[in-house]
Amino acid sequence: MTLFDRTLRGGSWQVIAIVTQGILQALVIAVLSRLLDQEDFGLIAIALIVITFFSALAQAGFGPALIQRRDLQTGHKNVAFFTTLAISLAGTLCLYFAAPFFARFFGDDRITDVIRWTSLSVPFTVLGVVSRSLLERELEFKKVMWANTFGFVCGYAVFAVILAFLGYGIWSLVAGVFFQNLLASLAMLFLASYR
Repeated sequence: MTLFDRTLRGGSWQVIAIVTQGILQALVIAVLSRLLDQEDFGLIAIALIVITFFSALAQAGFGPALIQRRDLQTGHKNVAFFTTLAISLAGTLCLYFAAPFFARFFGDDRITDVIRWTSLSVPFTVLGVVSRSLLERELEFKKVMWANTFGFVCGYAVFAVILAFLGYGIWSLVAGVFFQNLLASLAMLFLASYR
């Protein structure tokens, strides 16, 4: 198969992934909107703004570097893996102590605990960075799509919906985010055969 064919097939899987996740997210949000308060969605949105920033910071550009490096060796992968993990652990610790600041900034004390608990997903998010990058390097977007879909369905959809149904409110969304990131990263690790 030529590089053009592989790229075209990879791009097709990217489109399928975007459409699939859009449909699944719409369905899950429709169910959750009947079980949770609007404030719960607002709190998790604020926490995710902060968490997404720190997750991107923890990845520190290692993913694109692994994709673009011409002579990729095991040492490069190991440095990327352990460095992103260390940065994410430090970021989680920083978020723990900075959470009250964000709560004051946004004017809601509940944000402190939501950010603290949601920040625990940051190290699990970056666990899959090297594996995802290796899959993307090989244009294996089908595997990336399946890992992300697995994480969303088995992590976010299942945990968030069940816990919301049981009356856990905002904590159902926090658990959903945590398990989505954990399961997607574990799937990436398994599919890329790294670590």
